[in-house]
Amino acid sequence: MKGIPTDHPLFSAYWRKRTKPREPMNPDRDACGLLWCSPIARNTGTDALRVTSLASRCILSHGFEPVISLTVLTDRTLSCIVSITYDREVAGEDEKAAACYSDLLATLGAQGYYSYRLAIRGMGAMDEGGAYSELLGTLKVALDPNNILSPGRYITGRTASAPYANALARRA
Repeated sequence: MKGIPTDHPLFSAYWRKRTKPREPMNPDRDACGLLWCSPIARNTGTDALRVTSLASRCILSHGFEPVISLTVLTDRTLSCIVSITYDREVAGEDEKAAACYSDLLATLGAQGYYSYRLAIRGMGAMDEGGAYSELLGTLKVALDPNNILSPGRYITGRTASAPYANALARRA
């Protein structure tokens, strides 16, 4: 937290591995799987309990252990990091973790807990329609009229409202 890098956080990537990490740790070489879901919540006890309960139930239903951290960003906002750790050497774990990640994004998003950052496989989660997706589309057109920031990611217009879709079409 002081900006002095250490290898200590890497240990979490080895949670599901059956052997002790080799030195130096290298999660890619050692086939560690790790997906993060990072929803934002109001800084209230009710929201902290709700987001952690939703995430825990979802992750457990997919056969993984919930690993969740909450960080107070401001007096109004919590940052949540929900980790899905798995062993990529176990057959089917990549697909199982991907399904868990998609379900987790959908479950939390349906309750208003949207991630501030997405994995590449989750880019479409912000573009599934509804008021939040429409708001993001409106902001994207207003703030990035030339579509130079993350083109084709996060918000693509697949399910956009007519004004947003028309603005996208004019840019193309």
